[in-house]
Amino acid sequence: TIMSYPILWSMSVLDYYWSTGDEDGLASFVGDVANILDKSSKIFYPDRPNIRLMGWDDRLDGGWCRPCCDEAQLTYATLVVRAYNDFVEALVASGNEEWTALAATYGNKARELAAALTKEEN
Repeated sequence: TIMSYPILWSMSVLDYYWSTGDEDGLASFVGDVANILDKSSKIFYPDRPNIRLMGWDDRLDGGWCRPCCDEAQLTYATLVVRAYNDFVEALVASGNEEWTALAATYGNKARELAAALTKEEN
């Protein structure tokens, strides 16, 4: 699995929402985005998930990870935190009251993941 791709896909859904304001479109994907984020947070840094490909960059051994270096692991972890924060921001901005509790839950998880990442780095 190219683990960053589902995260990047979820972020593209949010980009679509920001570009169009299409709340029905956002609503049709909220469950999918939440599912992707839930899965990604279970294999979060420093657990060193088997990323396999982070992106094509010679610093990352041409993109393929055997095993992935710390830079790829940190890139994935920070991408997850960013996706959580973007999701919360979109949920709040939509003004949909049904998503208030969801935004709070994912906001708490974003802070928890960021704190775990910061703690690991210190």
